[in-house]
This record gives sequence, C-alpha cells and structure tokens, in this order.
Amino acid sequence: MAWWASGILSSLPLQTDLPIRLDFSPDGRVLVYAFATILATGLIVGVIPALRAARTNVSMVLHEGGRSSSEGRRRNFVRNSLVVGQVAGSLLLMIVAGLFARSLSRAQRLNLGFNPDHILNLMMDAEEAGYDEAHAKEFYRQVDERLRPLPGVVTVTQTVSVPMGYVSENWPVYLQSHPVEAGQHPPQILCNTVEPNYLDMLRVPLLHGRGFTEADSDKAPLVAIVNQTMANQLWPHEDPIGKRFSIKSQTGRLWKMWAW
Repeated sequence: MAWWASGILSSLPLQTDLPIRLDFSPDGRVLVYAFATILATGLIVGVIPALRAARTNVSMVLHEGGRSSSEGRRRNFVRNSLVVGQVAGSLLLMIVAGLFARSLSRAQRLNLGFNPDHILNLMMDAEEAGYDEAHAKEFYRQVDERLRPLPGVVTVTQTVSVPMGYVSENWPVYLQSHPVEAGQHPPQILCNTVEPNYLDMLRVPLLHGRGFTEADSDKAPLVAIVNQTMANQLWPHEDPIGKRFSIKSQTGRLWKMWAW
C-alpha cells in the first residue's frame, strides 16, 4: 500500500514548470529492519515463555498450590513494570497529540500579515503562450477588463508573486547612502511587482508613506514600497521615505528606485 500510495502522490500534477518531484517511496532497509524487529520481538515474547512452560514440572506446581515464591514475585514485578511502561508511553503519546492539536489550532489563527479570505488566485504566463512583451501587457489588460464585471467580483489585481507563493527571487540591493565596501556582498531582498490596488485587496496596511497610483508607470520615476523589516535592517533609526536604492535583476539590469 505504501508503494501504491507513493505512485499516486508522485503523479499528481503540480501545475508548475519548476523541476519538483515528490518522492514518498518507502525505504526497503527500513522495512527489512522493522520486519526483523517484529520477528525478534515475537520470538522473544512467544517462544521463551513457551520453553519455560515446557520445562515446568506440572505435578510440582499442582502440589505447591497457591504458595508464593521468589520467582513468582519476580514475574509479578516484571509484569507490573511492563504495565507501568505501557501506561507511561500512552500518556506521553496523548500529551504529544494534545500539543500537536493545540499548535495546529494556533497556526490556523496565525496573523499572516495579509487576509486571504474570499480571494481567488489564478496563475498564468502569457509569454509561455508565445506573446511578446507588448502583446502580453495588452492580454493582461483585457483579462482585467473581462473579470471586473463578473458577478461577485469586487476587485481584480495582478502581481508577479503572491504571499507564500513559490515564485520569488532574491535580488541584491545597493543603497545610495551606504555603499557596499570592497570585498563585501550586498544584502539580498525579495522583490515583487504589483498593481496599485494589490495591498488594498490583501488588506495590508501602510504604516507610513503612500501607496502606488496609476501615475507610477514605467515612464515615471521608479518608486518602491518597502516593508518594516527592510526599513529596520537597511535604515535603522532613520526614516526610509525618500531613500534611494538600486536592485539588480538576474539578467544584470539595474533598477534605481525611491522608497515610498
């Protein structure tokens, strides 16, 4: 059953071009070890008492009747110890199960920094369908226009990556106020491209500054929204609003931005 279930799980489509393969196949060595352990346990528990019983003088046992002996007390001690061990092990498993259930309950109430309630996430890539950059932008614009009038749709937004998604890139960031010293590596950040209403849809509050507007196009000066962690690490005890920095993509292109 384990090998059968492994084949089913490994064949599930992940809807991604990333080279991900889920392999849950059992380890044959573990199965052999488990089988040998079970066999040895069965022999010890079953054969040894049977051999001891076979060597017992039945007539002597009947004559002794209910008289106690040191051997009987030892057997009772071993039996009681096993019962105590079983109860202690079961209690430990119950405690671990309770802690697991409590951790799962807390994880369900964890503040993710955004609200995923009533949000449908769809993934597509027009360039993989043969569109060039200009036609891809037009395609995405038409998708927005067709989705917004649908019944039940409150708002529509587009982004390169979603929170906790598998599409992310670490880009080096260069600060204008703190140049990278020779021999040092620049800090790495996760960068995302979003539409103006992206933060409003996910109910992510702005702590300071302003959000994106339609005027923040590719023809306007590039601006960026930074989170509190980036502000604390790169500009400690400073106001990050208006700070200039550059990020370098994997293609080597350098983007100069202002923090807002």
